[in-house]
Amino acid sequence: MYDLHRVEIAEMRKVVAAYVSEYVVAEKIFLSDTDQSRLILEILTAMQR
Repeated sequence: MYDLHRVEIAEMRKVVAAYVSEYVVAEKIFLSDTDQSRLILEILTAMQR
């Protein structure tokens, strides 16, 4: 278990962005840059709850 409040949001954004990029390629899903940005935002928002 990690304490997400101790990780800087900029670093967390980089990690989530890298994960989303890798996942999209691995699963052969087409998402535009805008859609990927929205997905990253949704993930980060959900993590803050």
